[in-house]
Amino acid sequence: MQPVAWDDLRYVLALARFATIAEAARRLSVDEATVARRLARIERQLGARLFDRDRGKLAPTEAGRAAAKRAERVEQEVERLVGAVAGADHVTAGRVRVTAVPVMVNRLLLPALLLLLETNPDLAVDISLPSRATLARSSARLTSLYAWRGRSGNCARSPDGSATSSTRSTPHRGGTRTACLGSPTRI
Repeated sequence: MQPVAWDDLRYVLALARFATIAEAARRLSVDEATVARRLARIERQLGARLFDRDRGKLAPTEAGRAAAKRAERVEQEVERLVGAVAGADHVTAGRVRVTAVPVMVNRLLLPALLLLLETNPDLAVDISLPSRATLARSSARLTSLYAWRGRSGNCARSPDGSATSSTRSTPHRGGTRTACLGSPTRI
């Protein structure tokens, strides 16, 4: 018996799972000839027929079921290996500064931050809360970008006096409202 290439076990497993050479080839991102060639090679190396062929479908033989079962274990071990070793040399370290409103900090950031800091002990996170004045300025900028006017359809100018870039009318109780959309670059 010749040694079996571990990569060929992927083909056995795909054929056992999907039952056709065409579907196995599609899932493995190779052409059908490659799947057929690899199957023939592993059957030759093992000295056993792994699949019965019937009208384009493949059904695993007893030997094929045993090979697929063991190939599945190999696949799981490789996945465990990758999970355990991948990124082992990559260290997340340094200082990160985050500014967020209190509700975001309390509800979203703090719960996620505990796990992040446990898994990355060399990471430091500074959290700052914006002042009320900063929040008021941000709110005023957004308000000036989306200023609603009444039925007349007159559009407002942004605080710096620049003209708005476009308007949009929408049906509203008792008339039409026009939204004056300022330039997004002003935010």
